[in-house]
This record gives sequence, C-alpha cells and structure tokens, in this order.
Amino acid sequence: MKINIKKHTLLLILLAVPFLATTQVNTEKFRKYSEKQGFLFNTKFGLGYASGNSEYISVDGNARLDYNAAKNNYFIVANYEFKETDAAKVANKGFVHLRGIHPFNEVLAGEAFLQQEFNEFILLEDRKLAGAGLRTRFLNFKSKKDTITQFNAKLGTGLMYEREVYAVGENKEEEVIKDPFRLTTYLTLDWTLSDRVNAWAVGYFQPNIKKVHDFRAIFETGIEIWIIGKLYLNTELSYRYNNEPVGDVKHYDTVITNGVRLTIP
Repeated sequence: MKINIKKHTLLLILLAVPFLATTQVNTEKFRKYSEKQGFLFNTKFGLGYASGNSEYISVDGNARLDYNAAKNNYFIVANYEFKETDAAKVANKGFVHLRGIHPFNEVLAGEAFLQQEFNEFILLEDRKLAGAGLRTRFLNFKSKKDTITQFNAKLGTGLMYEREVYAVGENKEEEVIKDPFRLTTYLTLDWTLSDRVNAWAVGYFQPNIKKVHDFRAIFETGIEIWIIGKLYLNTELSYRYNNEPVGDVKHYDTVITNGVRLTIP
C-alpha cells in the first residue's frame, strides 16, 4: 500500500499551527493536558488501523490550544484526516471544537461548547452543535506512598442542540437534515500510574430527547508513556456506535491508533 507522503506531511505541518484550523467527537480525553495556568499547546500525529465504515492504514494529526485563566478555562481543538490507498481516497473528515469551563468548587464545574465537523465517509456534509452542562469529580484517589500515583473519576451531563446535513443517494444529490436536541452524558476515568505512564478511559451516551432509540455511544481508552523531554508515545482504542445511521452506513466504527504527542511549552 502506498500513501501520499507529501500530502500527509503538508497536513501535519498545517496542524502544528493552531490558528490555521478553524462525528461525534470525544474531547474529554484532552482535559488532562490543560492544568497549567496560561497558554498550553499540544500537537499530535500517528499511524493507525481502522475498521467499520472504512478500512485503511492511516496518517493523522490534531492540534489543541488551551488558555487557563485564574477562574475559567478555555480550549480549542481541531483535527483533520485525509487517508488514501493505492486505489482511492478512503477518509476525509475534520472538526473544530471550542469549550469554556467555569469551576464552582473543587468538585463541580459548568461548561459550554460549540462544534463544527464533517465526515465524508458517513455521508455527513456538515454538523453544527451547541450545548452546556455540569461535570463533577466524584472520586479522587491519591497514593499515600508517593505524590504521583492517583486515580480520578468524573461524571458529566448536559443538553445540546445539533443540526446535521447528510448527502445521500447514488450521486449524493439528496440531502437529509437532522436537528434534534440530545442529552450528553459521559464518564471519565484517569489513572496516573507513575511520572512516565498515564492511562484513561471515556464513555459517552447521547440520546435524542424525543426518540430514545435514536442514540449514539462512544467508548475510548488509551495509555501514554513519556519518551523524552515533552514527547510522549500513545496507543488508543476507539469504538463508536450510532443506533440510527443515515443511508447504508454501518452502525459502528472501531479505530486503533499509535502515535506521539508534543507539548509546548
């Protein structure tokens, strides 16, 4: 299999500049990178394998910029993927997500978010959403043997409105528009095993408030290992399920990725 290296290299360079980047997306997994006050930038790229609506070997990347003030925290994260085999293009998708977080105390916070995305291979031309909710940290275990090992569990719930435009038909000449209100609930588990190893898992559930059987679910888990300086090696597994997909799209996608992450500063 030959992949257009020049094209993917250009995409990754663009992703390294946060202001150049204006599915159902898991942003909760990025939260642990945003604990320092001031600006923090992360960029990530990797190789992966996917099965489900499409099967391919991939090169992908994303970028994230955080600003943590004395009280409120903000971040913007963007991702773009273009994948191909010898025969054809097999993936073309991207998103940008903006979120603000206001802590009320050490365990409870409010949040509001905006998002836009597209994904050609699930027929999604455009998805816009806006929402708000609350999140709480209900478990915070810290080892008595050292100051590093800890385990955190967080639960979040909220309401969001989304408008999706799908291109269907043999030549994608027809449009299907879905614009429901959805509940969004998630559970996050974050385990710091040592100063070099961190593991995490996130589960999402997003039902349509008027049609309970119209729901989506995500489960993602991963482990990250410090390599040197501000460079980290990571492996992730993602499973996403849509109970009412549009067109002849499959209900699920499974993705396994391996990559590295760079933190600045």
